Amino acid sequence: MKKLLLGISLFSMLLVVNIGQRSHAQDVTVSFQMFYDNLAPYGEWVYDPDYGYVWVPNEEGDFRPYGSRGYWAMTNYGNAWMSDDPWGWAVYHYGRWTYDPYYGWVWIPGYEWAPAWVSWRYGNGYCGWAPLGPSVSITMGYNCPESWWVFVQPTYMYRRDCFNYWRGPSYNRTYIRQTTVINNYYVDNSTRVRYNYGPRREQVERITRQPVQVYNLSHHSRPGAPVIAGNRLNVYRPRVDRGTRDNARPQQVIQAPRQIGKPQAATNTDRNRRPQFRQDIRQNPEMRQQQVERGRQDQQRDNQRQQQVERGRQDQQRDNQQRQQQMDRGRQEQQQRDNQQRQQQINRGRQEQQQRDNQQRQQQIDRGRQEQQQRDNQQRQQQMDRGRQEQQQRDNQQRQQQMERGRQEQQQRDYQRQQQVDRDRQQQQRNVEMQRQQQVDRDRQQQQRNVEMQRQQQMERGRQEQQQRDNQQRQQMERAQQQQRNAEMQRQQQVERDRQQQQRNMDIQRQQQQQRQPQMDRGRQQQQSQPPQQAPRQNDRGGRGRDR
Repeated sequence: MKKLLLGISLFSMLLVVNIGQRSHAQDVTVSFQMFYDNLAPYGEWVYDPDYGYVWVPNEEGDFRPYGSRGYWAMTNYGNAWMSDDPWGWAVYHYGRWTYDPYYGWVWIPGYEWAPAWVSWRYGNGYCGWAPLGPSVSITMGYNCPESWWVFVQPTYMYRRDCFNYWRGPSYNRTYIRQTTVINNYYVDNSTRVRYNYGPRREQVERITRQPVQVYNLSHHSRPGAPVIAGNRLNVYRPRVDRGTRDNARPQQVIQAPRQIGKPQAATNTDRNRRPQFRQDIRQNPEMRQQQVERGRQDQQRDNQRQQQVERGRQDQQRDNQQRQQQMDRGRQEQQQRDNQQRQQQINRGRQEQQQRDNQQRQQQIDRGRQEQQQRDNQQRQQQMDRGRQEQQQRDNQQRQQQMERGRQEQQQRDYQRQQQVDRDRQQQQRNVEMQRQQQVDRDRQQQQRNVEMQRQQQMERGRQEQQQRDNQQRQQMERAQQQQRNAEMQRQQQVERDRQQQQRNMDIQRQQQQQRQPQMDRGRQQQQSQPPQQAPRQNDRGGRGRDR
């Protein structure tokens, strides 16, 4: 573990040294008045009781710092925001931003230059950034309003129109849950400024599978937009003299109609809806003039107060000098008196000391011989005792040091173990949250698929039922046609059977008639061949009677 900590420390030192070697000294130093004069044509300087002099840009309602009219560029100093605005060299690389519903976005000046004063988030295919608020340290946790964030896919991050790929503030909460904070902090050794580097080139290239252009920053001699020349990026980044802020003032200052207060959510995203402050200034020029006059009066009062403070400081310095001179004279006189008294006491003491020394020297010589022997014996015994005691003390100290080192190492191991447990717990919470979100997304997608499948099944069942109805109607029609054909065939068969039966009957009758024809012919012939007989009448009666 010690070797690991030592290796991490050496790597951090080498990284800081490397950044320091890449940094070029900001050889241009300007006064704080540079901000007031250079930004005045592009906005309004407002005096707020909490933040002092702040700048409100003359922009529409959809303006957003680190979003409108600009893009990201990977440089040897990290991710730098390249603004097309003539005032972007100041507001995106110095100071902080805040938002107020009445004023819109407000810039608070600062001293330190950085590629961009933003906080970064990265993960799950998205990269996000948000401007740092007032008095926010780069090392502390940052909880700005969710609407301040801008999220895009890494593929579009270095495009000049990257802001167009942001889906809007309504999606920010989802992206914040799916991403983690990037803490790539670096220190510029030439200025001792610490800032957030942002996502590394390797991270972006791993996602996009495309090379990322890296530019080398160099100095530009004039304020304005950055200029790209090959692989060099020329930017204006002077060093700001901290001692000039108290004496610097904007030429025209508006006394704040309303106090800005704490940062709030950026609610206005409509281009045609200007902040209320700009509408009031444009619709009521007299109010602007009154506010400017109030600002000028406040500035005069501040100047008078500063002059009074300066005069009081000078009077205080004179009084201090006079008191110091009086104290120096009194100290010198006291030292002279003390020196005289000390010299007299020294002379008297020297004489008395000589007498006492002579008497004591003889006594001491006598006692010295006796005491010397005793002291020699006692010293030898004491040396032996001290040797044993010192040895015991050294042994006890060594044991105590070993125990102390063991406790420290155990505490360090416990602390590292606790840190690892905390990191594991945080990672587990992030994983659980991510799994919950993924499960919600999967459930939503599964529900959509189920609804789509049910709709398809209903449509399929409808088509099948329609097809069944059509088949049934077709079968009914075919059965009806078959029945008609069967009935027709039966009718034809019946007609044929009737005709055949009639033919058979006719044939039978014809055969019977043919069979009876010879008999009839014979009977007719016999009848013709026999003469007619007339029987007597009586016999006929008698015969009929007998027959009866």
